[in-house]
Amino acid sequence: MRDKNRKYDASDLKKAAIIFGIALAVRLICLIEMSSSPFFENLTGDPKFFDFWAKSILDGGDFTGAAFYRAPLYPYFVSLLYLISGGSVFFVGLIQIIIGSLSCVIIYLVARRFFAAKVALVAGIFSSLYGVFVYLNAELVPNTLATFLLLLSLFVLSLAERDSRLRPYLIAGIFAGLATIAQPSLILFGLFSIIWLVFRFKGNASWKLMRWGILLVGMVIPILPVAAHNMAKSGDFILVSSNAGINFFAGNNIESDGKSAYLPGYDPEIMRDYDIAKNLAEGKKGEELSPAGVSAFYMGQGWLFIRSFPKEAAKLLLKRVYMLFSGYEIRADHSFYFQRRYSSILTLLVWDKVIKFPLGLLIPLFVVGLVVTVKSWRKMSLLYCFIAAVAVSPILFFVNLQVRAPLIFVAMIFSSAGLFELIERVRKRKNSMFVGSALILVVFLFLSNYEFVDLKEDPSLGYLQLGSMYWNESEYGEAERAFEKGLLINPDSPMLLNNLGNVYAKKRVYQEAEKKYRRALFLKPDYLDARRNLILLYEKSERKDMLHNAYSEFLKYFPNSDWGLFRMAEYFLEQEENDSALVYYEKLAAVDPGNPDVRFALANIYCRVGRTEEARAIYEDMLQYYPEEQTLHLNLGLVYLLLGEDNLAEDEFENVLYYDSSNTFALYNMARLYEARGDTATATSLF
Repeated sequence: MRDKNRKYDASDLKKAAIIFGIALAVRLICLIEMSSSPFFENLTGDPKFFDFWAKSILDGGDFTGAAFYRAPLYPYFVSLLYLISGGSVFFVGLIQIIIGSLSCVIIYLVARRFFAAKVALVAGIFSSLYGVFVYLNAELVPNTLATFLLLLSLFVLSLAERDSRLRPYLIAGIFAGLATIAQPSLILFGLFSIIWLVFRFKGNASWKLMRWGILLVGMVIPILPVAAHNMAKSGDFILVSSNAGINFFAGNNIESDGKSAYLPGYDPEIMRDYDIAKNLAEGKKGEELSPAGVSAFYMGQGWLFIRSFPKEAAKLLLKRVYMLFSGYEIRADHSFYFQRRYSSILTLLVWDKVIKFPLGLLIPLFVVGLVVTVKSWRKMSLLYCFIAAVAVSPILFFVNLQVRAPLIFVAMIFSSAGLFELIERVRKRKNSMFVGSALILVVFLFLSNYEFVDLKEDPSLGYLQLGSMYWNESEYGEAERAFEKGLLINPDSPMLLNNLGNVYAKKRVYQEAEKKYRRALFLKPDYLDARRNLILLYEKSERKDMLHNAYSEFLKYFPNSDWGLFRMAEYFLEQEENDSALVYYEKLAAVDPGNPDVRFALANIYCRVGRTEEARAIYEDMLQYYPEEQTLHLNLGLVYLLLGEDNLAEDEFENVLYYDSSNTFALYNMARLYEARGDTATATSLF
């Protein structure tokens, strides 16, 4: 199967050109078609995140303000393309489809080093026509750039012979380092390459360690400036980015589904906004955390889950392994199967039927290819190391079409090898050998296409995302139509019902909005957004008769919500039920003891119910932190009046007048003091 002559010739260059032409043509058609998608310019999810970061770089702002939360190479790459094109997303896509097409050429060239020309050619064509690669090249995500750089590293190493000098290892290391600062998990290929050096080449240990060391030096060259930036900004040693712990916890917690790149129960933006993740960790930890501390906290939470629930953790691990080799294309930010509706070529190249084409067929062929090449394991060790390195991240974290893309690229080589091996065994009538390979193929056809776990996404989610995008752009009519289309597919979607309720509330069709919120809550009683939106609807439409029950129901499901506690307290205050209001203000203070607004409100209610000394203690304490706050001085002066400490009250009113000589409340109360002392002339002037 392997071609003895591994030197590239004119025929190889011709085949490489054909592969590039096919790949580029398909990707250009897809890019043009996808540019008509409403998501293309109105970015959401990761594309929106990287677009914002790239524009911040051009504006000269410090987007992170601390250590890099996510790998920085891609946003800097996009900012450069924005600078050239004036901010054109289409131009970024155009450059990326060229890079993606070159990746297909690299697959051919790498395959040609290990296999016959026909195997390499088919592997290149497989990668050229694989719809997910085509789709990702048009998306504003780092996968295209990161995978291309890693494949360059693989290609350079594939050229290395026993007598190779050190330079190829340095160059390969630089490419691997660049891939790492685009997608940090790809660092594992450089680390795993020691296994290839150990088993592939004869020679003493020092010879092998020297070449591996040179490769690592090459990796350090692009990584070092990033690590230095992180150290300067945070004081922490963070190699590339500080989100490793969050990613680990996202894939290892009791609610994890093995495919979501965000924390279940929280908005997906938590994976993109460092401040949200940091505040959540600090709230749980009860102390301020550095970027490394935030990552360590989430990493610890993930390991805590594994130790506390070993059976569930083992099941989740097996689930991720299954998903890694499933033929179903698992969504990342956008539903891939929903996105196909905007591209005829994607609809042609990928579908989800009995056989999940093409991965449902390519993965079984990949396994056959792995098995039949085991006899040449030393020669194949570089490819094996690559596959093992890029499989670690999805197995440990989560699986979706983005994170497994590097694996699929090299899997194409073995898929092609497996296909030709089956053909060869049939042609030469090697029946017993064919039966063994065919059995492997059939078994993995079943495993890759049978749904052991429910991977299929709700098709209405595409309309939910589409409607949400229109909502964010204030195109409420389009949002309404998208949500209604989604409800035709899934009439029991709480999120669609809630969002459609928001549209009706915006249009002031309050009765219909209430119906949608109530239906969403019937289906999901603990749906926070729907409960909050229902309350806001009652407040906006002045349905005061419904508010008490709405607040009570909200606090039943979210008893420690500062939002709910505050609204209930304010409701009782408005009803002049001061004792009831006090109960909720005290609960609110217990939930958020450091909030100055809460403390101020609690002091005010203490005054109302006659607990003047407690109000005094709060005001005096707050003035230590906010000495120029006039309202605090005024209220403390009133408290002193109630306590009969007129001199202290006068001091506080004078403090108010120091900052604002025309403050009528302070002037009035000063006048009352002078009047009580018999100084009517001064009192009259103040009045």
